[in-house]
Amino acid sequence: MCDPLLAGLPRDSDYSLPCYCSSPSPSNLCSFDNNKCDKYWGPASDNKNLNYTFHWSRTPDLETPGPAASENTKPSETSSSKTKGKPTMMIPDTQKLLRCELESLKNQLQAQTKAFEFLNHSVTMLEKESCLQQIKIQQLEEALSPTGHQTEGNKSDADQGQQELYGALAQGLKGLQKTLRESEEVQRTRTTRCLQLLAQEIRDSKKFLWEELELVREEVTFIYQKLQAQEEEITENLVNIQKMQKNQVKCRKVLTKMKQQGCETTSWLEAEEVPSGGKGSWRNDLQKELSDICLSSRVALLEDPSREKIN
Repeated sequence: MCDPLLAGLPRDSDYSLPCYCSSPSPSNLCSFDNNKCDKYWGPASDNKNLNYTFHWSRTPDLETPGPAASENTKPSETSSSKTKGKPTMMIPDTQKLLRCELESLKNQLQAQTKAFEFLNHSVTMLEKESCLQQIKIQQLEEALSPTGHQTEGNKSDADQGQQELYGALAQGLKGLQKTLRESEEVQRTRTTRCLQLLAQEIRDSKKFLWEELELVREEVTFIYQKLQAQEEEITENLVNIQKMQKNQVKCRKVLTKMKQQGCETTSWLEAEEVPSGGKGSWRNDLQKELSDICLSSRVALLEDPSREKIN
């Protein structure tokens, strides 16, 4: 039977290890201290054996980099769409892309955590198996200990059998220890490799996020500067329009005054004698108003930035 904790985990027939051990009882406990056991199983459970088989795969089940690769191709598409589309529609797309990348990183972290827990569990089970083998060796040593009433012939046969048994047990124990060391080394190498790959992916994602953030900042700064320039231009246009409106009002007033007084007072003004150096005549006032209007219109045209286009 397999351990229920290992149910549902990936298995590989190349790495399977059977373990035959006596069933534990509540009163007999085994503590792992320097690969030695302080207590052993009682004689009541000597005839009851359990079959444990541990499976583990040669390579950890890692997620395929397909989604990550597809996600890495998205930034180029979004960057090309940013240059063609409106800048206000680029920020939600980048946020969605970053969110998808964060979700994929979370899934990879969860998978790596599960694999690491499975490896730790396998090492723990192998340590328990080694302890059970040591318990069996101790029991066999006690069972084969020489008694004081044996004859010399029986004693020599028992010594020879005991030595053979010791040799077989020592050889099996060495093989088990070698297998345990190799499995620990392989698991440590796999775990280190997985952690390195995960750290590299995290660094790449951070770098990509910073680049996207810099692009967004540059675009926002450009839009803000453009809006400020447009606002200044609109303000200048409004000021020029107000000046032109004032000039139009003055022109209308002058034209109205000329229409009202032009035809009726021409003959009278020609006959009227005006002293030299006199002030207050309507002709002087009219000329002054016309000169003021011309001067203000010239100043407005010089200040208007659209004058060059008109010319």
